[in-house]
Amino acid sequence: MVDGFALHRFAPLRLPLLANRLTRMMGRACRPLGLSAPGWRVIVLLGQTDAVPLREVLAQSGIDKARLSRVTTQLCAQGLIDLHAAAGDRRRLSLALTPRGNKVRRDLMRLLTDLQTMLLRDIGGEEYRVFERVLDSVEAQVKAAETAAPDAITPAAADCGA
Repeated sequence: MVDGFALHRFAPLRLPLLANRLTRMMGRACRPLGLSAPGWRVIVLLGQTDAVPLREVLAQSGIDKARLSRVTTQLCAQGLIDLHAAAGDRRRLSLALTPRGNKVRRDLMRLLTDLQTMLLRDIGGEEYRVFERVLDSVEAQVKAAETAAPDAITPAAADCGA
């Protein structure tokens, strides 16, 4: 530990490392359903409503545009989703689950519920509510910082060696 800085306790490092590990875990758990990590996110999002505009899936899923294109192609080929162009504007696309996609979504939701239960089994109800409030707060702070001044946070040693 240099200067009292404990890297293993540094939240901006811990959170993405944990997210990566959870994504890999989810990918392994969803493989028997024929879903990749981004694929399960798309299926869950589409299960929230009848049809979802592609731009909304892009915004809510955290999947980049190129990967979303590949995932959409894969899910269409598997018969899990349909892609629809809006009447009058073929550039505006929406995604919807097929009947087969709805069945996979139901199985997926059971799997996700079981996985969350397993991950949180040692956390009590009040502790989980605090955890959710902390996540909400961090998420709000990050969003506010991005919105206010996306380049405002720069490393103190940004000009090091330049």
